[in-house]
Amino acid sequence: MTVPFDTATTPGTAPASRQVKLLKALVIGLGVLLVAGLLVVAGTIAYRVSRVPASDAPAVAAMPGAAINSGQLVLPAGASVRSIGLDGNRLAVHYGSADGSEGIVVVDLRSGGELARFGIEAGRK
Repeated sequence: MTVPFDTATTPGTAPASRQVKLLKALVIGLGVLLVAGLLVVAGTIAYRVSRVPASDAPAVAAMPGAAINSGQLVLPAGASVRSIGLDGNRLAVHYGSADGSEGIVVVDLRSGGELARFGIEAGRK
């Protein structure tokens, strides 16, 4: 006596061809989404690396025909530059003089003009 064997309803047996087709379509669809996502990420990275924001552009490019040493910064008599800092198109110059006074001058590199001047005083106890 033989027992009928139905693969569609018996647990632990091979899945039906309909289930295999659905699973295959799901795997293909997820694979396509994965590849498309990777392409979007790679394209975004390439786009961001290749473009230069206007604020980070070199200052000389903003002043066609201008020489790099075309500006002059006036410091107090006897002062010397202690350090400088550059941020985008702004230059901060820290200076100190022989009498102990110090200050910071902020210069716009595009226009060559002085944006601000700060004096530095020692704190009192």
